[in-house]
Amino acid sequence: MTTYQVLLLLLLLAGVGQFVLCAASPFIPLILKWPAQLRALPTLLRQVFWTYAAYILCTHLIFAAISVFAARWLLDGSVMATIMAGFIALWWGARFVIHLIGFETAEVPDEGWHLVAKRALGLLFVSLATVYVLAVCFNLGVLP
Repeated sequence: MTTYQVLLLLLLLAGVGQFVLCAASPFIPLILKWPAQLRALPTLLRQVFWTYAAYILCTHLIFAAISVFAARWLLDGSVMATIMAGFIALWWGARFVIHLIGFETAEVPDEGWHLVAKRALGLLFVSLATVYVLAVCFNLGVLP
């Protein structure tokens, strides 16, 4: 397999991973009891929170769709492809760092399926960042 073919496959898998994350996303508020906890907030702040959650979900859906249905576009060597792949790499890289050091998770049990989910998410985030960094490198001619 050529580097290009490997990257096409990795982008397809990244897209599928993002679609799976999107499918699981509606369950996160239920598992973490967000509706009950958010009731204590003022209405406007609650609305802003849910709006941001919707923006993030839509962004993940777009990243997934681009990766599954337009992976060749992400590897065409153009400035736009490089910028888009770079943006997605930055997004997931930042999300991985936030996952590691940005969240207070004392309320979430560090055992059983909670621990599996936490580690799986971390692995997904770092894998996604890596795939899109590789796409940037390919577009810049760093990879053969």
